[in-house]
Amino acid sequence: MLEERLRFEELTVDILKNLVNSVPPSLDKAVAEALKMICTFFGVDYCALLNVSAHKEQIKVLLSGSTQNQGKLIAGTDIVPIYPMVYHRVMEQKEPHIFLSLKKPPPLENPGIGTWHLWDSHNFRILPLKIDGRVTHALGLWMKSNTWKWPPMYTDRLQLLGELFVKTMSYKHDYEYLVQNKKMLDETERIASLGSWRWDLTNGNLSWSQEVYRIFGVKEQEFDGTYQGFLAMIHPDDRQAVEQTVKECLRDPHKKYDIEHRLVRPDGSERIVSERGEVRFSKDGTPTNMFGTVFDITERKQSEIMLQKAFEEISWHRKQLEAENIYLRNEIGISGDFSNIVGTSQPIQHIMFRIKQVAQMNTTVLLTGETGTGKGVFARALHDSSNRKTGPFVQVNCAGLPANLIESELFGREKGAFTGATEKQIGRFELANSGTIFLDEIGELPIELQPKLLRVIESGEFERLGSPRTVRVDVRIVACTNRNLKEQVKKGLFRKDLFYRLNVFPIHIPPLRERREDVPLLVHYYVEKFNKRCNKNITVIPKETMAALQAYRWPGNVRELINVVERAVIVSNNSVLHIGDHLEISSFDIHRAESDIEEEKQPDNLSDVEREHILSILMKTGWKIEGSGGAAQLLALKPSTLRARMKKLNITRPGR
Repeated sequence: MLEERLRFEELTVDILKNLVNSVPPSLDKAVAEALKMICTFFGVDYCALLNVSAHKEQIKVLLSGSTQNQGKLIAGTDIVPIYPMVYHRVMEQKEPHIFLSLKKPPPLENPGIGTWHLWDSHNFRILPLKIDGRVTHALGLWMKSNTWKWPPMYTDRLQLLGELFVKTMSYKHDYEYLVQNKKMLDETERIASLGSWRWDLTNGNLSWSQEVYRIFGVKEQEFDGTYQGFLAMIHPDDRQAVEQTVKECLRDPHKKYDIEHRLVRPDGSERIVSERGEVRFSKDGTPTNMFGTVFDITERKQSEIMLQKAFEEISWHRKQLEAENIYLRNEIGISGDFSNIVGTSQPIQHIMFRIKQVAQMNTTVLLTGETGTGKGVFARALHDSSNRKTGPFVQVNCAGLPANLIESELFGREKGAFTGATEKQIGRFELANSGTIFLDEIGELPIELQPKLLRVIESGEFERLGSPRTVRVDVRIVACTNRNLKEQVKKGLFRKDLFYRLNVFPIHIPPLRERREDVPLLVHYYVEKFNKRCNKNITVIPKETMAALQAYRWPGNVRELINVVERAVIVSNNSVLHIGDHLEISSFDIHRAESDIEEEKQPDNLSDVEREHILSILMKTGWKIEGSGGAAQLLALKPSTLRARMKKLNITRPGR
C-alpha cells in the first residue's frame, strides 16, 4: 500500500510539472494528459473533468482522458443527464459518491458519442470540486467492471488535483481573453493613432504599447525601455520643455502630464504628438508609477496649418480689398474737390497733351509745381487715361507720414516686425498692384528709404518689414514735388540715381498766376459746388470781385482759391458773391495792368513763397492756429502739420 501511495505521489509530481511547464495555449492538452495518467494509474475506462449545471441538472464534459481507443468521451459535446437524487447528493452534501450498476436512461436527443459508454458503466465515482466555496465542477471516473474498489485515501488528493485542473482551465480562458483583448486594444490604438505607456519609477522600466513603437518609428528590440532613451527621440528644441513638465508632475500630485511636442524618428522624419498622463504616489508621497497615452496629431496639425494658411490668405485678400476700398473712398473724397480739371488756358492744354502722350505707357512720371496747383488732380487724370484705370489708384503723402512709420506704410510689415506691430499690414505698393501709386511730396522721403524705392522702380521687388520673402508688384509710379530736386541732390538730401529714375517724363504744373484766364472758370465752378453744399443761391459775381480775384497773385494757388470761394459763399447772404474782408483787398490792385503785376518782385524760391503765404494767413487770423477761423483751417492743414511747417520755415510770432 505504501509503495502504491508513493507511486501516486510521483504521479502527482509529474502532473504538476507538466502543468507548470505548459504555456497557456497548450493547457488543455496538459490537463487531458493528466486525466489520462489518472485513468492509467487507477485502471479505469474514463476520467473526465465535468461542469455541473444546477439549472438543468446535468453534467457537461469539459475534458476527458481514457485508456480506451474507441468510444472516448468528447469534450464540449457530451452532456450527461443525472437523476435529481444523484445530483442533490453530489451538490448538496458535497461528498464523493459511488454509483453502481446504473441503468440506461431514456434515449437523448442528439446524444454525444461517449454518452452510452458512460451509462453502460457498472461502476463510477463522482468527486465534487469546490471552486470559491461552491460546487460547480466535478471529477468523474468510470469503469465497466463492477469489481473495481475505490481506495478512499486518494479522494482528497484527487479533489485537490481536480480543483487545480479547473483553475488551470480558467487561467487558460483568462489568458485567451487577455490575449484577445490585447489584440483588440492594439487594433483600436492603431486605428486611433493612440498609444499607451507605463513608467515604473521604482526600477526605471518604461514600457510601450505597439502603437507607441509605431508612432516613434522604432521596433520593440530597438528601444532600451528607459526614460533617457525616450528623451533621445524628442526633437532637441522640445526636449527641455518635456523634461520640465515631467519634473513638475513628479513633484506635484495634482499636476497632470499634458504636453505637445515633436519627435524625430530614426529615418529623420518628424511627427507631432500629444502626451497625457498622470503619476501615482505612495502613501509617503513618493512617486511610484507614471502612465499615460501618446496621440499622433501630425496630420491634424498639418491640417490646422493648412487651414490657418488658407484663412490667413483669405484674410489677407479681404484686408487688401478693404484697404483698397478705403483708399478708393478716401481718394474719391479727396478728389471730390478736384473732380475735373477746370481751365482752357494754353498751359492747361499743354499739360493735357503731355498726359495723353505718356498715359498708355508704364513710364514713371514726375509732376513738379508749387503747392496747391493740383498735382494730385493731374496724377488722377493720368491714371484714368491709362490702361490701368480699372486698377487701384493709391496716394501716399510722403510728407504726412512719420519717418519711423513710412517704410511699413509703403512696403508693409509682418506681425512683430517692431514694437507695436501687433498684426500683419499690407503696404501701399501691394495695394497698388496692377494700378498706379502716387507718391505725393516725394522730396520729403527719408534718404535711408530711397534705395528701397529705387529697387522697386527698377525691378518691381521689395521685402516687407520683418520678412525675408521678396514681393513682386506691377505698379506704375507717379511722383510729385514742390521742391527743386536738383538742389536737393546737390545738398545730399536726395539720391541722384533715384532722381533720374523718377524724372523720366517730367510734367510741370504752372501756378495759378501764370494762367489767370482760368480764374473765372474756377470761381464759377466752385461757387456752384459750394452753393449745393451750403444751400445757397449765388448767381452773381461782380466784375470788381472777379477782377480782384484775377489780380491776386495766389501764393496758395488753386487750393487757396477754393478756400477763398468757400468762405465767400458762406458769408454771402443774397445772390451776390461778396468776398468781404477775408482777403486783404489792399493787396489787390484791380486797376494795375497784368504786366505790372508780373513785374512785381517774385520770391526767390518755393520755400519763400510758402513762408510768405503762411505768414499772411497767420497775420489775418491774429496768429490763431487751431479752431474755427484759425490759420490751419484756412490753409486746409492739420494744426500739427502747420506747426511743423512753421518750425521748418523758421516762422515765429513777433515779440516772442
